Amino acid sequence: MTLLEQLREDHREAKDLLAQIENAEDSKDCGTLFREFRSKLLAHAHAEQKTLYEPMQRDEEHRDTILEATVEHQVAEDLIEQLSRARAKGTPEWRAKCTVLKEMLEHHIEEEEGEVFQAAREMFEQEQLEEMAQKFERLKERELKAA
Repeated sequence: MTLLEQLREDHREAKDLLAQIENAEDSKDCGTLFREFRSKLLAHAHAEQKTLYEPMQRDEEHRDTILEATVEHQVAEDLIEQLSRARAKGTPEWRAKCTVLKEMLEHHIEEEEGEVFQAAREMFEQEQLEEMAQKFERLKERELKAA
C-alpha cells in the first residue's frame, strides 16, 4: 500500500467520525466520538506533515500548495483545541464549530487528494510512496501512543 492510499483511508475515517459526531444524539456520545476523532486526526496530520509535506515543500514548484495545506492543518488543529477545551460537548455553539471544522476538512481533503496527490505522484516513484507509507504508519502510531 502506498502513502497516498493510506492517507485516503484516513480521510474516509475522519469524514465518517465527523458524520457520527454530527448525528450524535447526546453530549456524552459527542464527547466520546470527538476524543477519538481528535487523537486520530492529530496523529494523521503530524505524520503526514513529516512524511509528505516536508519532502514536497523542498520542491519549489509545489511549495505554495504545500504551505497552504500546512496552514489548513494548523487552522484545523486550532479549532480542534477550541472544541476540546469546551466544557460542554454537543451544545449548539459546539456543534456549529464542528460543522465549520467538517466543512474545512472536506475542502482540505478534496484539494489534497487532487493537487497534492497528483504532485506527489509526479515527484515520487511507487517504491518511494510505499516506503513513505511505512514511515507514516510508524509516526502515526507513535503520535497515537503519546496522545
